[in-house]
Parts: sequence; C-alpha cells; structure tokens
Amino acid sequence: MSDSDNEVFFVLGPRDVPANDETSMLYTSSIERARKHLTSRGVNIGEIHRDRQGTRFFEIRDLEGNTIEICDEP
Repeated sequence: MSDSDNEVFFVLGPRDVPANDETSMLYTSSIERARKHLTSRGVNIGEIHRDRQGTRFFEIRDLEGNTIEICDEP
C-alpha cells in the first residue's frame, strides 16, 4: 500500500470475527513482568485478576478500543 496511514502492520486474530464476539488473548510466562513492561511504556493497564479457574490476567485496549487479555500461560 502506498498510503502509510492505511497500512496494517499486524493483525491480532482471528480475522473477520467482530471484536464484540471474542476477546483476543496473549499468554505470558510472567504476568507481573509483562504488566510492569507495558506500564513502563505508558500503556493503560487494568489490575491483575483471577478467573474461576485461578488463571491470572489483566486487560489492555488497543488503539481502536478492543479489549486484549494478557493471561498466565496455561
């Protein structure tokens, strides 16, 4: 693409699924380090929570307002 404003550098999938239907998830081996790393770079991050299975996670939002969940590795 010639117009740099329209370039897509990466897509967090799955593609063609409306954002309100699924929450994108990324996994980390150290949730505390991941949170600290993102916070140090100015990312607005939620608190660390635990789900019903005991998995720790926190949420961030991308530039379009979509929720991305950062979770402990399964």
